[in-house]
Amino acid sequence: MTVMANSKVITKLEYRFKGVVDFIEMSFTNYPDPISRTSENTKAGIIFTDILTFKTPKCTDETDSLLKSLASHLTIWQVSYSDDTVDAIGTDELPARLKFVRMNGGQPGNYNGYEISVQAKSV
Repeated sequence: MTVMANSKVITKLEYRFKGVVDFIEMSFTNYPDPISRTSENTKAGIIFTDILTFKTPKCTDETDSLLKSLASHLTIWQVSYSDDTVDAIGTDELPARLKFVRMNGGQPGNYNGYEISVQAKSV
């Protein structure tokens, strides 16, 4: 699957757990502007927040288990684009946290899958 992000086409979405070297590819579906970056001035200095938002299809027990595991661990994410650039969300020093919502409304035409948000803060 590919999705447009800031005029770039996303070709791959991967994650790894903190302290692990190898990334694991994750399936995703189209989501507009999947990466947002903000900054906030605080007494401690400027805090930067990166948020990756995407959907993954099909509600299954296997995907539930994977997302629960990812939500309970610190992770690092990579977004690869068709122009060979890569965005990272999180680092081993400041890893990301995942939150997800299961979307299965039971009505024809409703999305059957998960909406996922990955957030990392840095200074």
